[in-house]
Amino acid sequence: MKTLPVFFILLGLSFSSCEDLLPDLTLKSTNFNCQVNGKNFNPKSSDFKGSPTYAYKKDNILVVKGNRTTSGFFEQVEIGINSFSGKKTYSLYGSAGKSAIEFDDNHGYYRISDRNSGSEITANTDNINRGKLVVTYHDPSNKKIAGTFEFTAISATTGKIYIITDGSFDLTYRNY
Repeated sequence: MKTLPVFFILLGLSFSSCEDLLPDLTLKSTNFNCQVNGKNFNPKSSDFKGSPTYAYKKDNILVVKGNRTTSGFFEQVEIGINSFSGKKTYSLYGSAGKSAIEFDDNHGYYRISDRNSGSEITANTDNINRGKLVVTYHDPSNKKIAGTFEFTAISATTGKIYIITDGSFDLTYRNY
């Protein structure tokens, strides 16, 4: 008699898929997180008003980024795609350009600034230090996008390498 309830539980689990057990990233549309050199990077805004996460699109250009400000420090993780065409995997291999929407190559970018001293370090992907962005969800009608990312970026001035892993985002983008 005790095996009957266990049977029904197992039967119910067999009809569910692993995907059903994953959280639906498209509900909140404000998620962005990753690890930078093994430490959690969760965007937050303590020094200014506004959202610490952004996604915007202009024609075939897509930019997704998260900012964190704490105690005079500013950090930014950014992914830029210059040939966005929906759900797929994009290689990150170039550097950030002149502005947020003016760049030649798909790129991963990391920046940390000390606002008190004025020092700043920027790091980019390149032909050797690469990465990928996987767009897993795109709803153009509601301007929602979700996916995962990872990349390695190197600072041209210091030679320091920044490893960005376990990145995920779920954002509502705006047209630029």
